[in-house]
Amino acid sequence: MPLEKRVWDVMDIQFLSVTPETLLKEACNILSRGKDGKKDTTLVVMRSSGELIGILPLRDIMHYVHQLYSKARDREDWWTKLSDRGDDLVSVNDVMVYYEAEIRPMEKLGEALKMMEDYGLDLLPVVDAGKVIGVVRGVDILGEIYRKIR
Repeated sequence: MPLEKRVWDVMDIQFLSVTPETLLKEACNILSRGKDGKKDTTLVVMRSSGELIGILPLRDIMHYVHQLYSKARDREDWWTKLSDRGDDLVSVNDVMVYYEAEIRPMEKLGEALKMMEDYGLDLLPVVDAGKVIGVVRGVDILGEIYRKIR
């Protein structure tokens, strides 16, 4: 059964990450560039020590940008707030929602799938001994299921 496999069987040690102090515009740049040909829709937010702070899904960035745009009287004002020309430099910490979503490497993929469903996420940080050691993606879990049923 593919969902009985352990997270460590499919986790990826290559993932996109930022610190809480990273400027939002840089976080957007990191998401749009991807890493090693992979384009995730979620950033792992962690301290330089590897300690998990949380995650920043693309949908939360889009929600924040939409709120700025909707509130702005002058439609140029919302853009200035996101750029370094504004007085307020927006950081990841200002935007992120603190999800308590993480999984251990020895957990089963079925548990990872349930957590993704519960939180509406497509990626979970894999944490061991208090440090992020990788991520497990929903597409990788689906790949395991597909390989079993084809």
